Amino acid sequence: MLQTLNDVEEEISRMEGELLRLKGLRNDRFLAISNLPPEILSLIFEHLSLLRSPHSSRNYHACCAASQVCRSWRNIALNTPRIWGVICNDFSERWMNLLLKRSRSAPLIIQRGNMHNSLQMTAALLAPPYTERLKEIDVNVGTEQDHEHVTRLLDSPTPLLTMLSICLFPSPSVSGKTYHLGHKATRCNIEVLHLFNCSVDFDSPFSQLQELVIHFGLFHMDAAMFLSVQRLLVVLQRTPKLRSLYLSHVLIADTTPSNLVVHLPHLTHFRLTTMHASNLSVFNNMVMPSLTTVQICDCAVGAGPLVANIAPVFAVLPPASTSPWLAKLIVGVEGIQYNATLKVSVASPPFELDIEFGHRGDLRHILDLCVHLPSSQPRVLSLTCGAVSSEYIKGLCRPLVSVDELHVSALNDALLVLGDTPNVPTPFLSLPALRRIVLIPELGIKYKSRMLPRFRRMLQARKHINAPIEHLKLVNVELTPKEKEALAKLVDLEFQFGMSQSHLFSGGPLNRR
Repeated sequence: MLQTLNDVEEEISRMEGELLRLKGLRNDRFLAISNLPPEILSLIFEHLSLLRSPHSSRNYHACCAASQVCRSWRNIALNTPRIWGVICNDFSERWMNLLLKRSRSAPLIIQRGNMHNSLQMTAALLAPPYTERLKEIDVNVGTEQDHEHVTRLLDSPTPLLTMLSICLFPSPSVSGKTYHLGHKATRCNIEVLHLFNCSVDFDSPFSQLQELVIHFGLFHMDAAMFLSVQRLLVVLQRTPKLRSLYLSHVLIADTTPSNLVVHLPHLTHFRLTTMHASNLSVFNNMVMPSLTTVQICDCAVGAGPLVANIAPVFAVLPPASTSPWLAKLIVGVEGIQYNATLKVSVASPPFELDIEFGHRGDLRHILDLCVHLPSSQPRVLSLTCGAVSSEYIKGLCRPLVSVDELHVSALNDALLVLGDTPNVPTPFLSLPALRRIVLIPELGIKYKSRMLPRFRRMLQARKHINAPIEHLKLVNVELTPKEKEALAKLVDLEFQFGMSQSHLFSGGPLNRR
């Protein structure tokens, strides 16, 4: 008990000394961060500048935030020109000029912002002297002015350019002029080329190309832009370094067999989106020893023609026992009525079956495709679901008696896939070997599941659950301490935050979960 003023002063002095000691301990904890070499911090800042935000623009805000933490970090950021060279097309003129000033002579990356914005703000960057600094370009072309800007760019020297993506929005004012933009694009000595609704100069060299995406919209029906299988093979002969190939609505129906054989020693990813089953013959003419992922999407409305014709693809691709390099074969049914994707991993065990449903997924097509799967039983089953009722997936469990791990990703509550009617779970919870469940309910968003209390009660009573579930992993799911304690008594619990649902690749290599 402090009795006198001196006692109070002494106690204050003692507490101030203790506070200084604690602050010293805190500073020691931060010492490792504060002592990071500038070279390491600049690399971290550069990595942040290349991250994409959820709205497709580059995550330039992270660099701004990092430059405002302290004076030391700001000096490092301002002395790292590379992190300021990422410019989005929807930036303000003031901000864009500031980035150009801070980037000095570093390579420039132009990224599209809003899907339908024009090149008005970044038009100046598509002309000298900036063309010699351009490293990556991703632009929309929707007006005559846009066409002029991009044409001027492709006619200028671009020694650093490694990635070019052009998306044409057809309109009466530009369709005739922009039709052959892709011809000029292939003259650049680039490594990554994405062309949307643009044709390609088939006689141009592709010697350095590593990734090629050619995508025509369903309503872009100019016959002169399409390829036959034979013509595609001729084009691919000029791409010895190609690693990733994505063709969407590019090939015409072609029943004429080709004797041309193309060797693509470095190709790892091949995606074909088509409405013509005859296009599958291309697999007979391609030698792809490094292939890890094949994706075939059928975009015909209704019962797609590829469902009945997918067996030849399995016949062409060697079985997993003799070719363990094949990591995934993806077969899909996409369209206005049906939207589902089946991914089959035929690599070394555990064999994985991965199914993605859209808002109108129809399991009947998936089951038809399962008839042609390799005979080995999958051990891991992954489901990615939109607004899909469990009615679509009840028929799936019959051949999956060997599944011991279930991954569920959903746009709403992942547990709805396990049972959207009270006390009537799906057959997934009766799989005889199922021991581990991973639930991912949202796209990287922390989520409080309204189904977990009911699921816990079902686990506790073992009612309607015959599967020997031992482990439950919750991704981006928040539980109260009481809920966490109750669940932990029934199964081994694991939590993870910050993980997003996996998506099918669109042109580049497929990112696994």
